[in-house]
Amino acid sequence: MPSSSAPTKLHRRKPSSPMPFKIRPERPEDTTAIRQVISAAFAEKSHLQHREVQVVDQLKSAGQLSVSLVATTRVEYQWNGNDAHQQDEALEGDEVVVGYVAVSPVKLVPRRDENGSKRAQKVVEGWYGLGPVAVRPNLQCNGVGKALVWKAREVLLEMNARGWVVCGRRDLYARFGFDSYAGLWVEDVPKHRVSCAELNKSEDEDQLQGEIRYCDAWRVL
Repeated sequence: MPSSSAPTKLHRRKPSSPMPFKIRPERPEDTTAIRQVISAAFAEKSHLQHREVQVVDQLKSAGQLSVSLVATTRVEYQWNGNDAHQQDEALEGDEVVVGYVAVSPVKLVPRRDENGSKRAQKVVEGWYGLGPVAVRPNLQCNGVGKALVWKAREVLLEMNARGWVVCGRRDLYARFGFDSYAGLWVEDVPKHRVSCAELNKSEDEDQLQGEIRYCDAWRVL
């Protein structure tokens, strides 16, 4: 019987060689690996009290995963933190999941007047929330997470999405077009951590105002 603690040659590689990876839609057999990647990515720091896995499971059960993508590499590359290089295809066989991104629908609910009634604005749909975005800790900051977000944006554009939102550090997401919107907010989230980006602008969205409301699967706290 082989020792579980014995090192395997499959995990060794030349440090000068960039890690190849590709991004593809989630498959049913990826579920366990996705949970492991999310758990590892948020093991030290989490704004959801380490319940990101629960959120994704509930989104999936409710049919509210609008986009669900994984980043994969070959098993021999998975422990190396060097630069990464995205590929369009290949990487079948000994393929392992090292990154994940989810996107789910949100609604823009009109703010209420002082008397408590909603303004004439209607609820705006066609908007989505980015997250969670997870990459295995030893492979973070090498382009995998960035590639996942760009690919998610590409999918949303193909879906004719109106826009998307993210809760997090604005400086990390500005490169994807996210910025502050004075009239939009998320309940119980500081405004400086809420950013939005329009994708396919509609004529009636010149002055978006109201609460960004995530789907029920996010109510895990």
